[in-house]
Amino acid sequence: MQKYGFSVLSIILCCFVLFCNVNKDPIKSEQPADASVFYLEFTDFGCQGNELNLDKVMNSDTYLKNYYFKNDTLTLRIHYSANCCPEFVDSVAVKDNVVEIALADTLRGCRCICDYDNDFSFLFSKEGTLRIIFKEWDIPGNLFTTLLDTTVTIIK
Repeated sequence: MQKYGFSVLSIILCCFVLFCNVNKDPIKSEQPADASVFYLEFTDFGCQGNELNLDKVMNSDTYLKNYYFKNDTLTLRIHYSANCCPEFVDSVAVKDNVVEIALADTLRGCRCICDYDNDFSFLFSKEGTLRIIFKEWDIPGNLFTTLLDTTVTIIK
């Protein structure tokens, strides 16, 4: 009888672990099923160098560094400054060839600022105009600050 009790307990424990890991990311990307642009992933390449002075904190150099294609995947490389030891959370909304990226630092544990050149990848199978809006997201206050708002013409 104890043999069955251990099996039942093991099954319950496995179901609990599976249930807890099903939805680790509470932030969902919003995009309609028929979107011509579909968000795939965020790639963080880490700190590209840092400075500890006030000039760096006050400088808001955020820009689209470049974009490139590999098959039908469009990758946007965006340059921005953030905390030097962040734990980024991203949220992306896509509608009518407008890509709105919100990026939050949920750790905020360090007192230094870094430059980042990170990638945001999308399924984008056609050419055309694409508006890119990049925002800093303060999760506790649910506040957004637009750092970049640009329009590019995508040519494969």
